[in-house]
Amino acid sequence: MNKKKITIDRLQNLAIVLLSLSAAFLFLQTPLFGDLAGKTLPELIGDAFSTEETDGSQVELSDFVSPVRIVFTGAYARCGVDALTTLDDGFSRAGTFLSEAIGSAGAMLPSTEETFLSALRGSGIYFDFTTDLPLDILSDALNTTVPVSQDLFVRRAFISSGEDGAVRLYLLDQAGECRSFSTALSASELSAYLDSLNGTGVDFAFSFPESYGMLSPFTLIMDEPTPRHTLRVSSALSEADLPDLLRLAEFNPHTENRYTESTGTIVVRESYGTLRLSSDGTVTYRAGSTDAGSLYTISPDKDGVSLTEAVAAAQKLSFTLLQDRCGAASLYLSSVTPSAEGYSVTLDYVVNGTPLRFSDGSHAASVTIEGHSITAFTIHFRSYELTDTYSLLLPMQLSAAIAQNRYEGCELSVFYVDRGTDTVSVDWIAN
Repeated sequence: MNKKKITIDRLQNLAIVLLSLSAAFLFLQTPLFGDLAGKTLPELIGDAFSTEETDGSQVELSDFVSPVRIVFTGAYARCGVDALTTLDDGFSRAGTFLSEAIGSAGAMLPSTEETFLSALRGSGIYFDFTTDLPLDILSDALNTTVPVSQDLFVRRAFISSGEDGAVRLYLLDQAGECRSFSTALSASELSAYLDSLNGTGVDFAFSFPESYGMLSPFTLIMDEPTPRHTLRVSSALSEADLPDLLRLAEFNPHTENRYTESTGTIVVRESYGTLRLSSDGTVTYRAGSTDAGSLYTISPDKDGVSLTEAVAAAQKLSFTLLQDRCGAASLYLSSVTPSAEGYSVTLDYVVNGTPLRFSDGSHAASVTIEGHSITAFTIHFRSYELTDTYSLLLPMQLSAAIAQNRYEGCELSVFYVDRGTDTVSVDWIAN
């Protein structure tokens, strides 16, 4: 075969590939394939030969972050940290102890909140995840396996180094249900680790009944709360971002079924759902119908959707749409509630280990799952950036005096509070 014929064959093969891609490109303009609609031919060619995964297309539970507060109690002192996440380096060693405790947990025994509090008076590592976390999901994040079959939630955990040389694990949920487990952890190794630590002094409210007796006994009393920066906040969604967002949401960016309301809200309708984009960066979705394989469909070949699958689907959706628009913030799972129809999952922002709340009680993302489908969601597209200014925080004793008169038994903790302005500061929140 001569060089001329080889050249002709290659040109013919290239022409066939280009024609095939052109046909595919035209076909993909239909709403059914809205995730790829609007891409140029060079973009499609690049996608065809790329080996990289699309951002948000593969989401593992171990990728997710959770705010956590930790107290270390050794033989002589307590120290702790009140602004940390499970992905921070400062969590690593304590997280390893928790992972090994969960992974080696023996038979589950029912316990009480009073027993949990009694154990806290001794040596060990205390974890406060600020919200109820499904134990299966927490275990996945810690790269371990839960040896118990019950569906448990964990708000607080304590690895207790007992005087008998045994190490026990206590798990307490938001409702006050407590379970305890024996573990295979070494008491001497745990004690050596605790005695080697030093840091910010901390104690629990139950140690100061005269000053903080009307608060929740779990309220942390820090010698010096972690300094937090004031945040600069802005909408993370502009009209220029609309085509990209529609593609990610599997809507056709070229659809004519689109209009703008008098309030400035952009409404986009397709047969499978309606997307509303408010001028403040809030995006809502209501389902029409979904097709198997879409971003809104979960486990179509199974009889039902598990809690873990529901959380993974909600987080995948939120991660896919938000991409890297959040600035210094990350999303964490703040609640998952089963119902007869399915699940309600909420996620919220956390910045530098401090969780953030919206003053109106809404969440960064709220996702409704019914059957095998995501039928609704609301996402606040907000971007948070750290400023050089530290946020002022009322003294703990003053805040406690105010809270005790209004919310007896509440737990005081520090949150960022987004009130819809262009800056965000921290405040004491009474839960």
